[in-house]
Amino acid sequence: MNEKITNLITALALECRANNVTLSLCAFNDKGLASLSQVGSNTQIEMSIFNQLAQWEENLKLCDCRECKSKLSQLQEDELKIAEEDKQIDSNDISEKLAAFFRGDLV
Repeated sequence: MNEKITNLITALALECRANNVTLSLCAFNDKGLASLSQVGSNTQIEMSIFNQLAQWEENLKLCDCRECKSKLSQLQEDELKIAEEDKQIDSNDISEKLAAFFRGDLV
């Protein structure tokens, strides 16, 4: 990684920490080496990552290349699977609670 970029990321992280600002930043060079900095509470870092993912999904929607379309399609399929699994868990949970109620286990 370029030393100047690494130093800038470090300086930014230190400044963010000093000012109680959350930062989640990762930079990659052309060889795949990364410089990562995360400062702040885990909850705020999680929100930052969520926002980055949402922006990435929007970028995929704006691109017409085959690779981005494929990634977007896979992402949407994964989201549907997760939603179906969540519905199944909710359905099973309700079924279990009803069964427990009718057995007299719940008051």
